[in-house]
Amino acid sequence: MKLTKIFSVLLVAGLLFTGCQNTTNKEDEKKTVITMPIMDSSINVQVGTEPTNLDPAFAYKASELTYINHLFSGLTTLNEKGEAVPCIAESWKLETDKNGVETYTFKINKNAIWNDGTNIKASDFVYNFKRILDKNLNSPVAYQLFPIKNAVKVYNGELKADELGVSVDKDGNLVIVLEGKCPDFLQRLTLPAYLALQEKNVSEADWSLNITKLQVSGKYKVSDWKKGQNISFEKNDKYVLADEVINPSVNFIFKYSDEEVKEAFIQNKVLFTTELPLKYFDSIDNTSLNTNMISPITATQIFEFNMNSETTKNKNLRKALSVSIDRNSVVEQMKNGCIPATSLLQKSFLFNGETFAEDLVAITKDKDNAKELLSGKSYTVKFLIDDNPAHIRFAEIVSKMWEEIGVKTEIVSLSFNEYNKEREEGNFDVIMTTIFNDTAYVDNYFVNFLNNSKNNFIGFSNKDYDKAIVRSYGMEYVDTFSDDDKDNAEKKYDKKDDKGKDQEVKTDFTNKELFSFAHKLIVEEETAITPIYHLTINYAASKNLTGYTINNLGAIDFSKAIYVPIQ
Repeated sequence: MKLTKIFSVLLVAGLLFTGCQNTTNKEDEKKTVITMPIMDSSINVQVGTEPTNLDPAFAYKASELTYINHLFSGLTTLNEKGEAVPCIAESWKLETDKNGVETYTFKINKNAIWNDGTNIKASDFVYNFKRILDKNLNSPVAYQLFPIKNAVKVYNGELKADELGVSVDKDGNLVIVLEGKCPDFLQRLTLPAYLALQEKNVSEADWSLNITKLQVSGKYKVSDWKKGQNISFEKNDKYVLADEVINPSVNFIFKYSDEEVKEAFIQNKVLFTTELPLKYFDSIDNTSLNTNMISPITATQIFEFNMNSETTKNKNLRKALSVSIDRNSVVEQMKNGCIPATSLLQKSFLFNGETFAEDLVAITKDKDNAKELLSGKSYTVKFLIDDNPAHIRFAEIVSKMWEEIGVKTEIVSLSFNEYNKEREEGNFDVIMTTIFNDTAYVDNYFVNFLNNSKNNFIGFSNKDYDKAIVRSYGMEYVDTFSDDDKDNAEKKYDKKDDKGKDQEVKTDFTNKELFSFAHKLIVEEETAITPIYHLTINYAASKNLTGYTINNLGAIDFSKAIYVPIQ
């Protein structure tokens, strides 16, 4: 194992932080002083770092989504089963033309108003859709709008914003035309890119940082924001579903020292925290507290193999690298609370009651098989990672497993910007990445590896894979191969009878069948990628705090949280 470059850093992104421990004098030096901004009238929680702003266009981290989801609401909201139900949209109708193009018409609830008392209008949605698709805004969530007709071309500057498939009809309804079919479109309407914004409000300077200017549509409004300390929300009585909000206020506290967080949690001052490192959980002896709580999210840590590299274009090598990894041991050594992967997808997530996950042999530890695949040949692979210490540790653990089958590893650790540049230029054999999925539907796990995807840095190209994904999702807006290539891919499904005559081609594949085909092809047959573990949200919470929920993206909802103090 050769480590060519390591940048010394102090933080492990999203996992650990350092801070100064506040203590009393020497006689009582072990007693931690709590200086956190606790509000006795609120439920006090910690969900992560302070938001840089409260603009939905930039909300993609779990903590940012938590803040935004409390302040803004979409056309729909999700019930306890994950089903889309009316919110700002009172009702809707769906029409599908002969080409399979779907058009939704949403009737806006007349009782849906901004917290300044003005009505929320269909044009507020149209305005924000176009705003987010303006490439100059540089919104990281713009891709969420790509199922809308012409969205990709508007984003790329090929069409004007007015050619986007959204409009307001004569009755004031919002009309959204899609490129094709989108099975989970109603669920997607809860994502940040699909929220409405008041154009006159956004035109105000620092509108998303100044709580006196911020107009919101959701369950809460901001009552106080002390920079670097906390942000407090109070119930928004003008919210269209205000009767469903049980908790009147929530106080989000930002980062403090580990010891102070631990003490505040033990004393039931902080009732929920994602900011207490796992190493502290075992030292908390209090039966009224739940520690080491785990909630899985739709994110998977994977390896991607460069299909164009002289080294990893060898399929047997890719397969050997995959089956030589003991995923249980990786998670145990990392101590990150994650779940070892037996599939690219998490089994616990359902879409319309159906799971797309399945165990794959290609990611089952088999060191003997790995050595057979290598046939005694020796290899050195270039492993590209960013300079996150946790990622460096991860690379070192895996490289030792590869050494056991005779593969040497050159770990190249770069700053994040340098890492991205090298990744885009294909200067690697193996890279570690994380695949996130916005909804319970699984398309994001696969679209990055379509032939023309801008995120397909490994050069994976398979006509049958692309055809399966396009079929499964109706994503005609994704141009993959030429029409001739697509027609050739169809032949994969052609069958001959015993006399050599064409049999009827199967065309009624279910989405599960198509995703299963794509899953096995890219992970098992080609081993272009291999999953290692599924990410989780690790947290601690008071047993007397109930009613909070954590969604697939790790965003936490406290609107129905109830705390009953210990008597």
